[in-house]
Amino acid sequence: MNLSFFRNLSIATKLIILFLLMGIGSTIIVGVYSYYSARSSLIDRTFDQLTSIRVVKKNRIEDFFSDRYKDINLYSQTSEVKKMSASVDKLHYGIGQFIPPHEYDQFLNLYVKAYGYYDKFIVTDTSNNIIYTSGTATDSLHFDNLLKPEFSCIRILLDSATKKENTVFLDFKKDSFNLNKASYYLSSPILNNNKRTVGYISLIVSTKAINNIMLENSSENGLGETGESYLVGRDYYMRSDSRFIPKSLMKQIVKTTASLNAIGGKQGIEIINDYRNIPVLSSYSQLNSHGIKWVIIAEIDLKEAMIPVVKIRNDILFLSAFLVIFILGLTYVIAKTISQPIIRLKNASIKIGEGNFNTEVEVSGKDEIGALSESFNSMTAKLKSTTDQLHEREERLMHFYEATVDGIILFENGKPLLVNHALSRLTGFTEEELMGKEIREIIASISEKTIVKDHMNIHAFEAWCFSKSGKKFPVEVQQGSVEYKGRKIHATVLRDISRRKEIEQALKEEREKRLSAIIDGQEMERQRMSRELHDGLGQFLIAIKLKLEHIINVPQENKESLLEVQEMFNTTIDEIRKISDNLMPSILKEFGLETALRNLCKMFSKTQGLTVSFESLSLKSVPDERKSTYLYRIAQEAINNVIKHSEATEALIQLMELGKQIVLIVEDNGKGFNFGQDFRSMGNGIYNMRERTSIMGGSFELNSHEGAGTTITVKIPSHE
Repeated sequence: MNLSFFRNLSIATKLIILFLLMGIGSTIIVGVYSYYSARSSLIDRTFDQLTSIRVVKKNRIEDFFSDRYKDINLYSQTSEVKKMSASVDKLHYGIGQFIPPHEYDQFLNLYVKAYGYYDKFIVTDTSNNIIYTSGTATDSLHFDNLLKPEFSCIRILLDSATKKENTVFLDFKKDSFNLNKASYYLSSPILNNNKRTVGYISLIVSTKAINNIMLENSSENGLGETGESYLVGRDYYMRSDSRFIPKSLMKQIVKTTASLNAIGGKQGIEIINDYRNIPVLSSYSQLNSHGIKWVIIAEIDLKEAMIPVVKIRNDILFLSAFLVIFILGLTYVIAKTISQPIIRLKNASIKIGEGNFNTEVEVSGKDEIGALSESFNSMTAKLKSTTDQLHEREERLMHFYEATVDGIILFENGKPLLVNHALSRLTGFTEEELMGKEIREIIASISEKTIVKDHMNIHAFEAWCFSKSGKKFPVEVQQGSVEYKGRKIHATVLRDISRRKEIEQALKEEREKRLSAIIDGQEMERQRMSRELHDGLGQFLIAIKLKLEHIINVPQENKESLLEVQEMFNTTIDEIRKISDNLMPSILKEFGLETALRNLCKMFSKTQGLTVSFESLSLKSVPDERKSTYLYRIAQEAINNVIKHSEATEALIQLMELGKQIVLIVEDNGKGFNFGQDFRSMGNGIYNMRERTSIMGGSFELNSHEGAGTTITVKIPSHE
């Protein structure tokens, strides 16, 4: 088959051809193997059957001749035969005629008729004179003629017996003594009591007895309608009648392969042409009985033997035809089952190629084609999604191209090749005007040294960009290389950083302000500490000094003065403790945030004339030392601001845990103020509270209005 033609066939056709070839090939192989296997087995079985029949027939023939040899030896030793031979000289001869006693005739005819094995008995004397023959009276007449040379059967037989003085066998011959029928003879000497030969007894064996053993005309004998077994002599003439040719004894020549091999001493089985020139199965061998040189052959027509094989062959052909039709139908169904999903996939692929991504293939099973269909549907969905994304990206890129604020210049040898709209918007020049300028006319600090020489690097720097109005503004420049129409060129991206510069300046000012606040705070804390030490602790120490000097000058008042000094020392110790608490309250570390805040409220209420209350909900999470300190300082700073600025009469500190946050609220009923984005604090209190809250990762919120008081809310995470 032309391969190019086969390649151009559809998958369904290819599958049908392939499955059909496989099915027919398998059927032919199995059929041929089954046929020849059955044929070989049947031929072997038939040969075994023929060999069994041949062996049985051979044994029966050999036993038959053995029995005949025993019979003639037995007959020659009977008293009747011995008496007949011993009294021959006393008998009366008529004119060529011998009349035996009646009892002898009855005795010999009894043996002839007993089993039907013999046609005649013949008794002769030592001079080859016939003494007696069984049968009718005419059979015994003209003895002188029977011994003439032309009647050589008896003569040869008697001569042989005389010479050998033993039982002899004469193969089938035609002879007028036995009515010119083909006959075979056995002869044995008659011995008297002194072991001297006194005559000879001869038997003409009946051919019917041979045919009764060899000839089978029934189909139930194991040889069927065409099987037969027969004997062949060394002259290749049949020694038993044929089943198919009547009266073929000594008339039909059998010069076949079987007879030639058997006469040559071989034994075996073959398929040959028989004497009718018909193919047969043949089993052959020699007879081994008293020197009889015959062969026995059992045969059956090959055609009859092959009848079961022919039936098997016809069944195989019928079954093969049925299988071919079945395989053809099954193949057609399978091919359609396999090819239809593939055809649907092909048609869907064509639609996908045409851009129709809404195409979906029906999944008809859970096999590989079903999995392929699912994969195809998944691929189609992904293609649709990807295409939609590409379209969306294309639109976005177009929008980006139109809306991007970064200017882009592609240039080579200092000459622009491409510019975008953003650069026009940045500079105020049109794209045509930009294309006509040198790169150095657009970016102020550009030079040969700043142009990228290494295509693998990206060079970034800040420069000034000129606008059409003649003003310049700061830009961030990134330079690299790209491939453009097969060659490397330079690409420059310009980003306006005017706003960033402003923010950086604001951040710089903010950093400076924070640094100033830290320094100012430290200075204010030093001033406060100095003032407290001077106004508080210093005054107490001076008073103690003056009192001690007074005690020295006025001794009589020592006791009372010493008591006053003691009291002054106690006050001094309290002042030192107060200053220490302001620096780092020990109660915060020892008893926690809630106790420290409660104590702070009591101290302010006692010393400042302001009612400060504290409310707390028990905290589930105890803040660490740093958070506790920061929250304490925030509350302290907030109350100080209330005292300094709010003119309030009451203040409230609340501490609670809401969810995963610790919340600190400080509120007062003072005059309040307008707090907004434009509010500028004169001190650093609010800034310090906000910074401490930011450090803890929390949020700081201040709400205040004129006449409505002020509320500060601080929220920090309860866990790191």
